[in-house]
Amino acid sequence: MKALSSPHVPFSFDISSPNPVLLVDDDDDAILLIQLLLKRANVTSPINIATDGEQAIAYFQARLRNPSELLPLVVFLDLKLPRKDGFEVLKWIRSQPALNDLPIVIMSSSNRPLDMETAQALGADFYCEKYPALEDLVALFEGKTFFPPLPTLDFG
Repeated sequence: MKALSSPHVPFSFDISSPNPVLLVDDDDDAILLIQLLLKRANVTSPINIATDGEQAIAYFQARLRNPSELLPLVVFLDLKLPRKDGFEVLKWIRSQPALNDLPIVIMSSSNRPLDMETAQALGADFYCEKYPALEDLVALFEGKTFFPPLPTLDFG
């Protein structure tokens, strides 16, 4: 898992918070694996699932319209989604002032530097190739943001 930004305030998560964790992925196996990893990381927050980009945006729209609905603690967002891809979802989330501080972890089968750079430019906080290691998730939820920085390209 790579940190894409240096947050002003380190993330801190209450892993027993009533606020949910949102998984946005259309792959049932990926959803099951992330759920298992979160359980092994002792995360007891509810886990909500969106299986496409439009569903993810509708999830947030409903919560923004109804202040009694809890916003997610963190979002795990796949890039390759039906209907709207992860970049479109990320761009939409970051266009909402109430969601600016929401931690977003991109999960992708892509290790292309361009995808990482695009995710960073659109406001993602972390990027991991599918699938994150248990120790990375534990460190994330413990507020440790010491993951290696995004690699730089040298075309010289």
